Amino acid sequence: MDGTFGGMREVGELAIRGDLPATIGRRYSLDDGVQACIDFVRLHTTGKLVVTM
Repeated sequence: MDGTFGGMREVGELAIRGDLPATIGRRYSLDDGVQACIDFVRLHTTGKLVVTM
């Protein structure tokens, strides 16, 4: 593949430069890590689920 399908070349270039934005949908403490896993499996989440230590 030449990386042109669907704008993937541009996405790859953004990722390499570190300019690919990530949306954080919810943050969890380490103590709530189990709930984070449950939410990941059961919910249609928007953004990343982040477990902080």
